[in-house]
Amino acid sequence: MRGALFMGSHFSKNPLILILLVFIPRWIRICNPYPILRRFVIAWRITNSLSIRCGLQIRNENGEQLPLILILLAFIGLGFLYDVNVPLFEKPDELKHFAMIQFIHTQWQLPTVKVGVYQLWDQEGTQPPLYHLLVAALTTPLDLSNFTEPPRNPHYADDRSFLWRERGNNNLYLHPDEMRRTDPISLAARLARWLSLLAGLTTIVLTYLLAQLVYVGQTSVCPAQSENRNYLPVLTAAFVAFIPQFIHVSTAISNDGLSAILATAALVILALVIKHGNSPRYAIALGVILGLAAITKLSLLYLLPLTLFVYLFDFRMAISPPRNLAISQSRNLALRLSLIPPILFILIAGWWYWRNWQLYGDFSALSAHLLYRGGPLNPTPTLAQLWQTELTGLEISFWAAFGAGQILLEPTLYTALRWVRYLASFGLIIGILRGKRFSHCLPSPLEGEGSGVRVGILILLISWVLIIFIALLRWMQITPASWGRLLYPALPAIGILVVWGLAMVGQLIAQIFIRHAKIVAYSPLILPTLLVIGLFTLSLISPFRYLQPAYAKTPLIAETAIPADGLQPLNLIYDDTLRLIGYHVGKSTVQTGEWLPVTLYWQLLRPTDKNYSAFVHLLANGTVIGQANSYPDGGKWPTSMLQTGQLLPDTHYIFISPETPAPAVIRLAMGIFEFTDPQRTAKIAVNKDNQTVEPIFGNIPLTPLHWPKLSPSHLLQANFADQIKLVGYDFPAQAIKKGEAVSLTLYWETLTPPTKNLNLFIHLIDNRTQSQVAGFDGPPNYPTAFWQTGNSLIDSRSLTMPADVPDGNYRLLIGWYDLNTFARLPLQSSGDTLSLLELGITN
Repeated sequence: MRGALFMGSHFSKNPLILILLVFIPRWIRICNPYPILRRFVIAWRITNSLSIRCGLQIRNENGEQLPLILILLAFIGLGFLYDVNVPLFEKPDELKHFAMIQFIHTQWQLPTVKVGVYQLWDQEGTQPPLYHLLVAALTTPLDLSNFTEPPRNPHYADDRSFLWRERGNNNLYLHPDEMRRTDPISLAARLARWLSLLAGLTTIVLTYLLAQLVYVGQTSVCPAQSENRNYLPVLTAAFVAFIPQFIHVSTAISNDGLSAILATAALVILALVIKHGNSPRYAIALGVILGLAAITKLSLLYLLPLTLFVYLFDFRMAISPPRNLAISQSRNLALRLSLIPPILFILIAGWWYWRNWQLYGDFSALSAHLLYRGGPLNPTPTLAQLWQTELTGLEISFWAAFGAGQILLEPTLYTALRWVRYLASFGLIIGILRGKRFSHCLPSPLEGEGSGVRVGILILLISWVLIIFIALLRWMQITPASWGRLLYPALPAIGILVVWGLAMVGQLIAQIFIRHAKIVAYSPLILPTLLVIGLFTLSLISPFRYLQPAYAKTPLIAETAIPADGLQPLNLIYDDTLRLIGYHVGKSTVQTGEWLPVTLYWQLLRPTDKNYSAFVHLLANGTVIGQANSYPDGGKWPTSMLQTGQLLPDTHYIFISPETPAPAVIRLAMGIFEFTDPQRTAKIAVNKDNQTVEPIFGNIPLTPLHWPKLSPSHLLQANFADQIKLVGYDFPAQAIKKGEAVSLTLYWETLTPPTKNLNLFIHLIDNRTQSQVAGFDGPPNYPTAFWQTGNSLIDSRSLTMPADVPDGNYRLLIGWYDLNTFARLPLQSSGDTLSLLELGITN
């Protein structure tokens, strides 16, 4: 029998409003956990009481509430971790949303977008305003009139990268110590984040209730099926709760959290309509939810065709036997109930769309929204192009892309998470196409008592996921929008499908490979449980492994705390403001294609309101091969916020391209400049004697990733003191014209490290007089002190023949000597000089 009126309106009254009323009165005391826990218990009891009245319980069939309570408490704890470890306005579009909130708060009106006029709210000024109105109302006692955009980090890097640690500059704004700030703007911003956290909490509860509608109410086929039925909704709620990006978004100043609540609430009501049939209370609740959704996020307008689909289904069921009323009466009742949602929708949301039409000539205000984004993409990318270029970013940011999306996990983690999609998709296919032999202990929506209703709910969920995904693809054709959080209105539906798919795969594997009755019975829980444990672990470590390194400032230290090991003292003063005590290079040798860490130790000599940029440039063979330019500490410690006398360890990571010529010796140029200076001129460095110093220091060996294979045209085996071997050489000809420059290439191999710098001599000797007429004495381009066993080096030189020597035959002699003692390296054969070749010089 279809019936069961929606008594008490648990979904429209309880999840958001009730919890807000419980938590908000003492939000200023948020750091004290005891009042929060006490109110959470009270809210839970009231919520559970209301849910029982409407036929849905926040408990399993055994009456257990603990699993869901633990999930919610864990989500709250993780939410606060994600909140405190990301500075205000560093999450996606936070400042824009808060600027809109502040405008509503102070002006008591919605903002208006005008062509050519930039405002802080940017494109968010055209967003549906429900979230902003709620926050503005909650922050009424606070004075937000002094809100301005914080100073920006000019070196900010917002592109997604797996190398965000080395790149630094993940913070868009310059932040003081936020945890000690109690000004009204900071408190209001925190409250806006906590409202999103409560929205996420409510979404989890609604996800649990939605999953119950899919799994609960089936006849048990085996003893374990009842247990599986109890825990699959719990695992679905946990899946949603522990996605790191969902926690990140649920602690952001954004309307994404509220949109997820309303979308999930609409799905629950629609599922109840499918299960029990429509009723006045369902229709009223759905109309209110659709109206609120329409003034929360435009993508929720796609709930309208979904609602139409469900109402058509309900209308058909209402006039089909068995029935309690005559067909005409059932049809009339269904028609009257179908009018309630659109009427409420228009009453609640119509004003905002009419306002858009009056202001912009566009009900949705999308034309005004795109003004701030540079207009629609031109040319419009095809779906094939989006599939190739944007879907990877969409999937990555669905799981975890912190900050404004630029802080990523390790690639291996995304590969592992991608297998969740593969396995869940395979499981869904198996679940739809399988026979009963694969469903012995898995509560399937497709079988058992009431399977037709559950199939309808499953179609509802799949349809909603597809609608949101297709709508997002269309939006990505208009403007760059590969953000996984835009799929979160469908996240509860995705969670149900993923958990069911993994449960099917788990049972299939157990039946094929294990066949132990008890393991097979509980096998549907194995993969979803492992996924939830993995997501919870990832969510727990993310604030410490990713957020803190990206945003936490390096602690200032005393001068006595500088590690002496490896420190190169400098004691240089820049602009009478900053003292560079010294530097430390993190590697004694670096290869091409690697990052070289260089730590500068800065001391502020006097307070300054200037923000200097520090630079480290790598020089090799007179050219810059890598550089880093940043506010100190990767943009987290602007010099205007440093404390006089304290020292800042400022680490820069400089990338060396794999194409850089190597081997070579790197020298470091370091200093400061003002970013606002159009010329970006480096400040003069002076030493303790007030003398100007060129700040270029260090000798760091740069080696190739692979040493070259030696293939000389003339082979030799000349061994110098068992340290250096000449493998061969290239020389163009034996007859050379006077004044001509010829190329000589020597191929060297290191037998044992020379450990000191040696000079190479190349002497051109006249055979008749035995005198030197030309030559070269000096170190090789890559000093021998850096040569290691097995190194192979190619040394190319240009030799210019004298123009005034007589015609005749000449010898080319080479060898090595110590510049300090002038002692030559002996040849293993005999002597200390190798007669390399003879050549003739003519006119």
